[in-house]
Amino acid sequence: MRPMPEPSSDRLLAAIEQSELVDPDAYQSAVADLRERHEGHLPHDPAEIAHHFQLRGLLTDWHIAKLLAGKSRGFLLGKYKLLRHIGRGGMGSVYLAEHMGMQRKVAIKILPPALVQNRSYLERFQREARVAAALDHLNIVRAFDFDHAGELYYLVMEFVDGPDLATLVQESSGGLPVGQAVDIMVQATRGLTHAHDRGIIHRDVKPSNLLIDSTGCVKLLDLGLARHDQGEQGSVTMAHRETILGTADYLAPEQAINCHAVDCRADIYSLGCTLYFALAGHPPFPDGTLAQRIAQHQHAVPRPLSDIRPDIPELVEWVCQRMMAKSPADRYPSSDEVGHALQTAMGRLSDGDHGPPQDAPVKHEPFPTMDVDSSNSRQDRVLRLQRMPVRSARRGPPWIWLLLAILCLVAGVLAVLVWRRSVG
Repeated sequence: MRPMPEPSSDRLLAAIEQSELVDPDAYQSAVADLRERHEGHLPHDPAEIAHHFQLRGLLTDWHIAKLLAGKSRGFLLGKYKLLRHIGRGGMGSVYLAEHMGMQRKVAIKILPPALVQNRSYLERFQREARVAAALDHLNIVRAFDFDHAGELYYLVMEFVDGPDLATLVQESSGGLPVGQAVDIMVQATRGLTHAHDRGIIHRDVKPSNLLIDSTGCVKLLDLGLARHDQGEQGSVTMAHRETILGTADYLAPEQAINCHAVDCRADIYSLGCTLYFALAGHPPFPDGTLAQRIAQHQHAVPRPLSDIRPDIPELVEWVCQRMMAKSPADRYPSSDEVGHALQTAMGRLSDGDHGPPQDAPVKHEPFPTMDVDSSNSRQDRVLRLQRMPVRSARRGPPWIWLLLAILCLVAGVLAVLVWRRSVG
């Protein structure tokens, strides 16, 4: 590959013009101003030209880096102008963009052309757009548009100017303040309740899918794995035989067994793990391989939050434990009840009531339907999941069965002898 030519002032101006990022009148005005500042000449340093366009609000740092690298196309997508790259997910990259007519900032998720060839990815992407369009709630990232330009399919969404919960916790020292963490969870339950009431199960609730804007408003995003409660016919993941969906550190036990049959309580488990992360600074089971962590969600009990942070109230810890109960039947039946329980706990604390909750204690029985082969050296990529056989009733030691067999044999011989004597 030949090295890119060194950027020059003329080459940069030509790239800006070809990119169509700058309105022609604004471009001419910027160039004229540059000449006026340099006695009728253009500056020799392309960086100075780039900085001049940036100060006028015509180019971003991302544009300049691309233009100086020789890229002059790919900045426009339909009615939108891409401003910078802001994230990457399992199904593509996300960009900050601007509607060129309305001058409104939006986030655009783009499915790479290579994935368009995979029917599963394209159908899931289209399904994400339809599911997002069906939801309209303050605590869910709104979808505005879905379209394609050639082989580039893209989803236009509300832009949230703020970090995700994962970033927020990483920047803290050992977890968020209890009040802040609980407030984020309560807002998340409102978004989930809106989705659950419409038959939509998220199936990938985790810290990186909770955005917090500059006002503190929480927004749930990424419905790429969402399941609509309309039976098998509407399931893209079932059609393509995708058996395990979700993120290992936040995966409900039953979701690892059959992701197509889960209900809202799987999201509640994942949200409980997210609350644990927000308070502890790490997931419930931070150690081990992918397979081992999934197995721990089946049968292990996470370290108590109060052991990690003594300042965490018993009331809040208990709510988190119930959210993360192994059996769905032992969890809260709805996300709305989770939000109410968290608000009640904080209300009792503000009233000076630090006593234990009145509910029954949380059960921690292992989830009995999954076995993970953790001996495989490739377990981070390959999970061997299988149904465990139904165990029969508890059996005693083998010598007991041998003794019983001997006694039965002796009894049978005696019965035959007695019968022959009576006949004779």
